[in-house]
Amino acid sequence: MAVLRALAARYEIVLAVVGLVLLGILITAAVGSGDDPSGPESDGVIVHGDGLATSHTGYRLVADDLPSATGKRMPVAFQILNPSGRPQTEYLPYRTKPMHLLVLRDDTHAYQRVSPTLDGDTWRAEISVPDGGQYRIFTIFVPKGEPKDEHPTVLGAPFVVPGDTELVPMPEPRAEVEVGGVTVSRPDGAAQPPVDTPVTLRFRFTDDSGKPVDLEPYLGNYATIWAFNGMTLAAHDVQLTQQPGDPLPGGELSGTVEFDERGEHRVFVEFQVDGEVHIAAFTVFAT
Repeated sequence: MAVLRALAARYEIVLAVVGLVLLGILITAAVGSGDDPSGPESDGVIVHGDGLATSHTGYRLVADDLPSATGKRMPVAFQILNPSGRPQTEYLPYRTKPMHLLVLRDDTHAYQRVSPTLDGDTWRAEISVPDGGQYRIFTIFVPKGEPKDEHPTVLGAPFVVPGDTELVPMPEPRAEVEVGGVTVSRPDGAAQPPVDTPVTLRFRFTDDSGKPVDLEPYLGNYATIWAFNGMTLAAHDVQLTQQPGDPLPGGELSGTVEFDERGEHRVFVEFQVDGEVHIAAFTVFAT
């Protein structure tokens, strides 16, 4: 019996040592990885979430009214609940607006961006729903009073509209797109940026004669650019390098983004010329 007790005690010591070693490995991995649950970081701006969930970092999107039919001015209403469970009613401006609402169909078409208005504790907006199908709304906001002020949170919610759907195949990657008399081109052509690393996307804006066009200030910058995973619709905010007043040699604007997965992504470049807002859409294949 004494021998058995000695063996048992020895095994207990061994198991305790193994447990401590495993715990040390886990702690080292957690500290060394530098993982931040808040989300991807681009050009110093941390973006909380990618719009694939209704909640992130304690904030929750509650959709009160989402379209169930097609139309050009369909109402949308939603609340943002803070970590205490109460409606968040105070926000900091992000790109000059307290709230941005993006809409995208699951085939990455029908993209639009609107600025909702706060009615009491509920955000309201009208969006265009061209046909039936599955859509997703994305809300982008910076809640006031958070320790990480100026960092936007991106939440999303799906909705389905009954009826016929004219699905549009994903366009092939192209070097240029013409919209509203402006040619938006990628100087790098249809380059395939790598995944999981910040990359620079370059866009050049010219007229029919090839001369640079004058981009007007829009939402606090020369443009606003969002990229979406072609399969999951995960949203990525493209952080522009230039600020209003900075020169744009050759009409070229650039921004940084980090793609999450290999495959096709849709990039929407929203800009303003002569008082009119245009959207140029590109397909970018990340490798």
